[in-house]
Amino acid sequence: MNKTIVLAIYSALLLSCFPLTFATTFSCTHPEICRMARIVLRENHINNIVLEDMVLPSGDPHEFEPSVQDIKKLLHATNLLVGPLELNPWMKNIAGLRIQEKNKIKNKKQLTYQLTLPNFAISIYPSTEMEALGHFWLYPQIYCHLKSTLATILVSKKTLLCQSENIETKLASELKRIKSPIVLTHDALLPLLKKLTANSNQIMALKGSTHHGEVPAKAIKKVYDALKAPKIIWILEDNIATSENIKNKIRSTDTIIRIDTAKSPDANSDFSLLETFHKKLQEIKE
Repeated sequence: MNKTIVLAIYSALLLSCFPLTFATTFSCTHPEICRMARIVLRENHINNIVLEDMVLPSGDPHEFEPSVQDIKKLLHATNLLVGPLELNPWMKNIAGLRIQEKNKIKNKKQLTYQLTLPNFAISIYPSTEMEALGHFWLYPQIYCHLKSTLATILVSKKTLLCQSENIETKLASELKRIKSPIVLTHDALLPLLKKLTANSNQIMALKGSTHHGEVPAKAIKKVYDALKAPKIIWILEDNIATSENIKNKIRSTDTIIRIDTAKSPDANSDFSLLETFHKKLQEIKE
């Protein structure tokens, strides 16, 4: 083979491997942070960053606590992407321990990047519990804000694609059509749906998003009031346990929507979970 061609092939292979050889690893405290980061990297054609899901919650996320091994990994991660503390309250103590460890070890290269809810979050999506807004991937305007922040961390000259208006408009259109009461397993979607509906009183949640929260008596009363309607739309989340007492109240005339609010179904789409939810709303006959 011609020597020039051999050198050209060798150079191309060397260059293709170069970014991976000097790749920077960023670790995430929640899978949705890494998912958002991967979208940012793809949109900006960045291939010299490796993303690592540090913690993978199982079961009800509001009952989850990181294991000893999880905590060790979080403490020693070089670059840690941390979501809103409303999402992972257990991360507050770990972030403090990371600072202490860095102060003890001189010149230790360890950085923590905290993504915080924007100041406008509570005014755009009114809520009595900020924990609900911690589910940032369910709130388009919050998501786009955090995506922009994350892009600034990962990319020097960023390209940002994020259309929050389209999905909110589509959801609002379906909610306008639906007249039946809507009962949510918990309030992860509650502020969004209340913002987008003309009758916010028709939408209620059985429990909040606080860690180890229980279903309060006033929520049960609201369910009994809703049962006066000929039909209820129950949004049962796969990742949130529903008591038998509540399940026994579901009638044959009611509609059940099953959805997993903890995980987006499409890794390459900003609002794939909300798009899935929108399709399920479209199927409801009123």
